[in-house]
Amino acid sequence: MKSNLIILGVNHAYQLVSRDCQPAVYRAFFDRVNPDLIGIQRTPEKYARMDLQEYAYEQKEIILPYALQKGVPIFPFDWNASSNDQLLAYGINDSDQPAFFRGENSLKKFAFFSNLQEDFFYSERKEVIKQNNEWIQTKSSGEKDFARRLFQYRTYMQAMSIKSIAESHPGKTILIIVEYKHKIDIESILSNNSFMEIIQPSKFGYPTNEEISQHKEIKDAYAVCSFNILGLQANHEIDMKWVEENLDTLREHEYTSEVKLLEVKLELLKGTITDTEAIKRYIELEKGLNYYQRFTYTGVKDKSRIDSYFDPFGNLSVKNRLRVELGKSFYNIKQQDKVQVLKEEILSMSSLTIFQEKQLEAYWNMYISTV
Repeated sequence: MKSNLIILGVNHAYQLVSRDCQPAVYRAFFDRVNPDLIGIQRTPEKYARMDLQEYAYEQKEIILPYALQKGVPIFPFDWNASSNDQLLAYGINDSDQPAFFRGENSLKKFAFFSNLQEDFFYSERKEVIKQNNEWIQTKSSGEKDFARRLFQYRTYMQAMSIKSIAESHPGKTILIIVEYKHKIDIESILSNNSFMEIIQPSKFGYPTNEEISQHKEIKDAYAVCSFNILGLQANHEIDMKWVEENLDTLREHEYTSEVKLLEVKLELLKGTITDTEAIKRYIELEKGLNYYQRFTYTGVKDKSRIDSYFDPFGNLSVKNRLRVELGKSFYNIKQQDKVQVLKEEILSMSSLTIFQEKQLEAYWNMYISTV
């Protein structure tokens, strides 16, 4: 009996910038597929420790909770090079571990999206398939070809893991969620297997507005607002109307200091207030904050760091994150002395480790001021 294999290509964390790909759409789509099991892009060893990719919002916040609620088994299927091989290729023995600070040349950069052109079935587009195939087939000279070769081998091993899952679950509906760049090659590798039928996700259709509404969760609104308003995404394209809708949801849920900070920053991004006006509101808001209030969603995986995968200052308290925004606004109106004072206040009045202090200083120079 043939297994039905549905491979949904995703862009990690893109669920936080796109209305069409928002988390509720995934949950509603999963309902349409009604899978017997779900494959998650993580190595079995790391999945066993619940060590998930920090930037894969769809794994921790969508797939796993959905599977737990519905009683759907999860099967990890990813592959990675050994620590020794990673050391030879990258110069580090764990490619999941970010550098001291995430810069342009870092293996693990901050996550943001330069444009918002993808839809839910983006990985099925002909132009996307063509672009991926061209990259896979285009060799680079010498050692520079490592990334392409590793990608191909990793994809092949993913396909073999998925094949093993399908063989051991005949007649079942198997939903695989994988980074979209792997999807086409996996399907090509598995296309000649007689015991499985590959079905494109679009065959199930895009969920209706009613279906999507039934799957909206308040935690997603916090994540959407934090990613777009506080993260580096704020420097790029934002679906402003959709982000405002999520902020409205938070206001209605609980009008906290966290929400008020997001509110001021969003108005600043929209250009409806000036930096001077924002400064006045930040200062007033700070009066009611203590040092212990944390953001509802930070995306922080390693709490020994000051950053998250999308925000250089993601692990700061709400009070200190507000000071970061104050520093930005003071810098914009050329009050450099106050920018420096704010940095010193964070350093002197926070229980930061030496490692975190050094990260804060590095990111402050990169994103706030070189003073």
